[in-house]
Amino acid sequence: MPAGFAAGLYEGENVCDIGLGMKPELTGLGLGAAFMKRGMEFAVKHYAPSQLRLSIAASNKRAIRLYEKMGFQEVGSFPSKETVFLVMNVEL
Repeated sequence: MPAGFAAGLYEGENVCDIGLGMKPELTGLGLGAAFMKRGMEFAVKHYAPSQLRLSIAASNKRAIRLYEKMGFQEVGSFPSKETVFLVMNVEL
Protein backbone atom coordinates (compact mmCIF):
# COMPACT_ATOMS: atom_id res chain seq x y z
CA MET A 1 0.00 0.00 0.00
CA PRO A 2 1.49 3.39 -0.95
CA ALA A 3 2.32 5.61 2.01
CA GLY A 4 -0.20 8.27 0.89
CA PHE A 5 -3.06 5.78 1.18
CA ALA A 6 -1.92 4.71 4.64
CA ALA A 7 -1.84 8.39 5.69
CA GLY A 8 -5.43 8.88 4.50
CA LEU A 9 -4.44 11.42 1.84
CA TYR A 10 -6.12 9.69 -1.09
CA GLU A 11 -9.72 9.88 -0.02
CA GLY A 12 -12.50 11.64 -1.84
CA GLU A 13 -15.22 11.14 -4.37
CA ASN A 14 -14.86 12.14 -7.98
CA VAL A 15 -11.15 12.95 -7.74
CA CYS A 16 -8.80 12.19 -10.63
CA ASP A 17 -5.16 11.50 -9.81
CA ILE A 18 -2.82 12.78 -12.48
CA GLY A 19 0.86 12.26 -13.12
CA LEU A 20 2.85 13.86 -15.88
CA GLY A 21 6.51 13.67 -16.70
CA MET A 22 8.57 15.72 -19.11
CA LYS A 23 11.80 14.62 -20.74
CA PRO A 24 14.68 16.26 -18.87
CA GLU A 25 15.98 17.94 -22.04
CA LEU A 26 12.61 19.72 -22.42
CA THR A 27 12.53 21.17 -18.90
CA GLY A 28 13.41 24.80 -18.31
CA LEU A 29 12.18 25.86 -21.77
CA GLY A 30 8.88 27.40 -20.67
CA LEU A 31 6.83 24.42 -21.85
CA GLY A 32 5.57 23.26 -18.46
CA ALA A 33 2.38 25.32 -18.21
CA ALA A 34 1.12 24.29 -21.66
CA PHE A 35 2.04 20.65 -20.98
CA MET A 36 0.23 20.71 -17.64
CA LYS A 37 -2.80 22.50 -19.10
CA ARG A 38 -3.18 19.81 -21.78
CA GLY A 39 -2.93 17.06 -19.19
CA MET A 40 -5.55 18.73 -17.03
CA GLU A 41 -7.85 19.23 -20.04
CA PHE A 42 -7.50 15.55 -20.95
CA ALA A 43 -8.43 14.45 -17.42
CA VAL A 44 -11.45 16.77 -17.30
CA LYS A 45 -12.68 15.72 -20.75
CA HIS A 46 -12.36 11.98 -20.17
CA TYR A 47 -13.14 11.64 -16.46
CA ALA A 48 -15.20 14.76 -15.48
CA PRO A 49 -13.77 14.97 -11.94
CA SER A 50 -14.60 17.66 -9.40
CA GLN A 51 -10.91 17.79 -8.39
CA LEU A 52 -7.52 16.86 -9.76
CA ARG A 53 -4.88 15.53 -7.40
CA LEU A 54 -1.17 14.85 -7.75
CA SER A 55 1.80 13.97 -5.59
CA ILE A 56 5.24 15.47 -6.05
CA ALA A 57 8.58 15.16 -4.28
CA ALA A 58 8.85 18.07 -1.84
CA SER A 59 12.33 18.79 -3.22
CA ASN A 60 10.99 19.44 -6.75
CA LYS A 61 10.51 23.18 -6.22
CA ARG A 62 10.25 24.03 -9.92
CA ALA A 63 7.33 21.63 -10.45
CA ILE A 64 5.64 22.79 -7.23
CA ARG A 65 5.76 26.42 -8.43
CA LEU A 66 4.18 25.37 -11.74
CA TYR A 67 1.43 23.39 -10.01
CA GLU A 68 0.68 26.35 -7.74
CA LYS A 69 0.47 28.57 -10.83
CA MET A 70 -2.06 26.11 -12.26
CA GLY A 71 -4.21 26.45 -9.12
CA PHE A 72 -3.08 23.42 -7.11
CA GLN A 73 -2.79 23.75 -3.34
CA GLU A 74 -0.92 21.54 -0.91
CA VAL A 75 -3.35 19.41 1.10
CA GLY A 76 -0.96 17.00 2.79
CA SER A 77 2.32 15.14 2.70
CA PHE A 78 3.68 11.67 3.28
CA PRO A 79 7.16 10.17 3.63
CA SER A 80 8.65 7.49 1.43
CA LYS A 81 11.93 5.67 1.89
CA GLU A 82 13.88 8.31 -0.04
CA THR A 83 11.94 11.58 0.27
CA VAL A 84 8.80 13.37 1.39
CA PHE A 85 5.97 13.79 -1.09
CA LEU A 86 3.41 16.58 -1.16
CA VAL A 87 -0.19 15.93 -2.16
CA MET A 88 -1.73 18.81 -4.11
CA ASN A 89 -5.33 19.30 -5.26
CA VAL A 90 -7.16 21.73 -7.50
CA GLU A 91 -10.94 22.21 -7.43
CA LEU A 92 -12.55 22.37 -10.85
